[in-house]
Amino acid sequence: MKDPEKEDSIISIEEEEAQEEIQKPEDLTPTNYLEYLSFKIDTVLTDSKGTLIYLPQGLNNSDLSPNKKFLFALNSKSNKLYQFDLERFELVESYQFEKEGPNSVPPKIWNFQLLDGQKIGFTDYHIAGIYNFQTQKLFSFQFSENDFSDLIDTPTEAKYERLQFSADGKEIYFLHQNIEGEKVYLGIFDPKIKKEKLVDLVEFEFLTRLRFTHSEGIAHHIADFATLGLKMEANRAIIYSKGTSKVYLYDLASGSLTFKSPKHELVPNDQIPPFSNKFSSIQEVIDASESLLFQISYHDILYDDQQEKYFRFGTIMEKTENPSPNTKKEVYLFAYDQNFNLIGETQIKELNKVPANPFFKDGKLYSYVNVEDELGFAVFTFDF
Repeated sequence: MKDPEKEDSIISIEEEEAQEEIQKPEDLTPTNYLEYLSFKIDTVLTDSKGTLIYLPQGLNNSDLSPNKKFLFALNSKSNKLYQFDLERFELVESYQFEKEGPNSVPPKIWNFQLLDGQKIGFTDYHIAGIYNFQTQKLFSFQFSENDFSDLIDTPTEAKYERLQFSADGKEIYFLHQNIEGEKVYLGIFDPKIKKEKLVDLVEFEFLTRLRFTHSEGIAHHIADFATLGLKMEANRAIIYSKGTSKVYLYDLASGSLTFKSPKHELVPNDQIPPFSNKFSSIQEVIDASESLLFQISYHDILYDDQQEKYFRFGTIMEKTENPSPNTKKEVYLFAYDQNFNLIGETQIKELNKVPANPFFKDGKLYSYVNVEDELGFAVFTFDF
């Protein structure tokens, strides 16, 4: 906040200093980092250079270059990778990966990530591959039933959730839920020496009661209110979930695991599971889902390297008889330090939904917007 212009008046030095102190909350030391948050929004449109850009899933499969200058976005239907310059806001290159042949990518890419050494990682539910920007396959590994044989493999549960590489591409990481046994694991695999490791995430066991499944014949009905997330950094993995504010930090070098439990005051820290997640009909799944529909949902973890802080959105759906994806939500923003200690929280009343596919660059929050079928961004400039 800027100092207000001082009007000409006869006022003592003591009174003037006291007035400035009241009018400048930034001079205080608030316990809530987001207490005085304000922002403005600008919209920018990228220049596609005459190329028809098709991103059917928005920026769900995208990644930033380490210097944050380039955004890479994948069309997972055509396997075309687009490279955008975020300084000039224009398309600079595209790469067409093969669906078949010696350089083929996984049949259905669930995760795309940039790796060290100008390499690219593609994974689906059991295949992990590394490629270069000449679209050549450098490495590929496919899990078999002999790998992690103790884990449950059923039609309603992915054995290897959030499958992705470490930044150097030497290890493969994933998450696993055993709904029946109420267990959650972090899985680590070194494909070169076939070394397996499972890390038990004890504090996340209650999340399995937020995932509902019911089968009738060959039909499987699934409702998941505690989607797991895995954010790979250079030195650690961050494990989180839609159903809780809690996170695990796994140090890649030492193998040590740290559990963090931020204590929010504006919203609940966890979703409350129903009495049981054992169902005998689809209607029971629907009823259980409705009990969670209007509870807190925590979103992906975002890192602002300029401030060296982590941010996370949270939403609570407005109660209505016929909820839909367009139903208004209360939107909250949370801030954490490097060790995931909560340092701020606030409700953003100007928003009724979370910005789509958000990421930080140069201290600003970028959010995907579709502008007449062109790639655009809503750019949030925050004043803390």
